[in-house]
Amino acid sequence: RLAVGAGRIHAPRIPERGADLVLACDVVVAAGSEARVRMAPARTRVVANSHELVTADFTRDRDARVKSGELLALIGMTCGPDAVEAIDATGLATALVGDSLSANLLLLGLAYQRGLVPLSAAAIERAIALNGAGAERNRRAFRWGRLAAVDRARVEQAAAPPTDALTESHRRSASLDEAITRRMGYLTRWGNAAWAARYGAALARLRAAEEALSPGRTRLARAAAENLHKLMVYKDEYEVARLYSHAAFHDEVRDNFEGKTRLVVHLAPPILSRTDPATGRPKKRAFGPWVFRLFDILRRFKVLRGTAFDPFGRTPERRAERALVERYLGYADEVASGLSDETYEIAVALFNLPAEIRGYGPIKLAAMDRVAAEEARLLGLLRTPPAQAAAAE
Repeated sequence: RLAVGAGRIHAPRIPERGADLVLACDVVVAAGSEARVRMAPARTRVVANSHELVTADFTRDRDARVKSGELLALIGMTCGPDAVEAIDATGLATALVGDSLSANLLLLGLAYQRGLVPLSAAAIERAIALNGAGAERNRRAFRWGRLAAVDRARVEQAAAPPTDALTESHRRSASLDEAITRRMGYLTRWGNAAWAARYGAALARLRAAEEALSPGRTRLARAAAENLHKLMVYKDEYEVARLYSHAAFHDEVRDNFEGKTRLVVHLAPPILSRTDPATGRPKKRAFGPWVFRLFDILRRFKVLRGTAFDPFGRTPERRAERALVERYLGYADEVASGLSDETYEIAVALFNLPAEIRGYGPIKLAAMDRVAAEEARLLGLLRTPPAQAAAAE
């Protein structure tokens, strides 16, 4: 029997005869036609890493996502759904041994314990030791994978951080009230107490109107709480400087990287950046460690944000961001003063619309242009609901 963490596991059964094993360490590759053509029903067994990776497509398409569930289903169509076992090996390895690169060994451990690897555990662990690099870490990952085959719940519980270990920014709010309070705190740090108070007042009016219309309903307030906050904490130069100057950022770097580190930041300052002829977008430049001293100075000048003395505030992006905030604060007043059963879903859709505005610079401006027509359409419906329009006709 083998000790792994708090659990003990027995040696696996005899490996299945005639079974082909596919360790899908990268589910994108495993779901490709070149890999699937080598799989066969009733013969192939797949142990897959379900962790969703960021691919190169994301650099060209902000909405690009690796949908691991769909890829695993595609693999299952090839060799049979019962022949595929998936686990978030990357997430578990990172949490349990501190290195995502050990995910492959965790997968191997799971496959071994399922009886799919015709080698002994001792032979595998000797090979891990001979490899040298990260031997102890990889050995532990292999053993955690074995335990996951026997008691996955225990492994996932061991990987889950205790509640008191979560940083404030990573902890989910327990209620809408708490979410609003926390967001007001962020708004205060982004700007000041008056900026946060405008957010709080808008949410209070919307919540009161929603409660009066339908007690207990919170969809409108939740949509407004999330997306009005998103609009009001746009990431301008002062906010970038504040975040990079924060002690938590430097603590996280030290926690995740060993030895001496040299940080380089890639930025496209509006005053210094040139346009990339290939993309038509501002071209980023690399700035060395000295830029962090500049960040510490710049963050102190956030009081200039949006004023006549703001050197960054005259760009089209900053003007559009400020205008969007003011529009949605105005929409909060308008919706709260005339909310009805007929306009409720329209109002929810209107306050969910800013979620579609993502990116920076020209990308963000283009996103604003794309949603402008839908914003105008929803406003038209809000101000003249379908029933009123029909009655007028």
